[in-house]
Amino acid sequence: MSGSPEARRSFCEGFNFGPLAEEAATVRQVVELLIEFSRGGRWVDVSGQDHPPENPLLMLDTHKARARLPWRSLLSLREAVEWTVEWDRAARQGGPAQAMREVTARQLERFTERISA
Repeated sequence: MSGSPEARRSFCEGFNFGPLAEEAATVRQVVELLIEFSRGGRWVDVSGQDHPPENPLLMLDTHKARARLPWRSLLSLREAVEWTVEWDRAARQGGPAQAMREVTARQLERFTERISA
């Protein structure tokens, strides 16, 4: 990164990266995607019981990243959940660290192809 130290420091803070706001989803929708891609699990709706209510929609505010960085969302919500489950599945299988590096490298390669497109 070029620029003065002060300019570089202006980027030393948190940024949210995620699907577009138009893809905001309910907890149920995200859980159903997780179940679909993990090929298992089940949804138990406990809303209305003695639990704090969920926000109606799950979404990240990516405005700062879009405004201050040359960034745009390249994965849909569906793809982001699928890639997350793929990575988590590999991590849970254990095995050598090399296997995790390979999964991560494949995902980075797929992501980089989208940047180039």
